[in-house]
Amino acid sequence: MSEELKGCPFCGEAPEVDDIDYAQCINEDCLMYWISIHLSQWQAPRPVEDGLREERDRLLKALFEAKDKATELVGYIDGLI
Repeated sequence: MSEELKGCPFCGEAPEVDDIDYAQCINEDCLMYWISIHLSQWQAPRPVEDGLREERDRLLKALFEAKDKATELVGYIDGLI
């Protein structure tokens, strides 16, 4: 399969795929550990999950930018003292 496998929709772990194209989560603590579903369903679009991932990435970028600005400000204030 050339397409990268998506992580588990519940825990994010990579799936294990059997020889008849059924996927199952490898995390023993996850609900999907006990359930096998066909790859066509495993790889189906996940618009809510994708949207949340995009929002997380945007917020992380903003957080790191704010951290850099705070570091610059601390350096400036240290120069004044």
